[in-house]
Amino acid sequence: MGIIINKFEPNDAMRFAREKAECTRSAFSEIMGLKEGTITGYELGRRRFSFEIYIKALILLNHTLIIKGPRAQDDIVINGDPENKHSPKEVIKTLREWTGKTQKDFSKDTGINIKTLQDYEQGNKRYYYETLHRITKKYNFIVDFEYRK
Repeated sequence: MGIIINKFEPNDAMRFAREKAECTRSAFSEIMGLKEGTITGYELGRRRFSFEIYIKALILLNHTLIIKGPRAQDDIVINGDPENKHSPKEVIKTLREWTGKTQKDFSKDTGINIKTLQDYEQGNKRYYYETLHRITKKYNFIVDFEYRK
């Protein structure tokens, strides 16, 4: 079972992950090694969270994130399985490549500074989950969240 999460606001993604694991904020903050106030801030949209933090949450809660590619074999699957490992830099670069755009054109389309985009793709800079959310919405990529109880 899954939820198409890029139909919702970015802060909802973190809340969905926690709720689908039937986990309280307190327990989730312990699992993540973060203060409960930080988790509350993420879920209420008062704090932004990096894509890396989101991946960590999914893996610790035994969930899967799938970004649907142009063909099924292209899907990006993030679930903690070493065989399906995608780093955040690979995700941004793969999404850009799926659009067929150069870094310059992708930068213009998404409003991401070209130097910043290059830093994301090279792994020199972390990006917020909302950046991924904005890109997937702009190009109509489906981001599916599969959870296990």
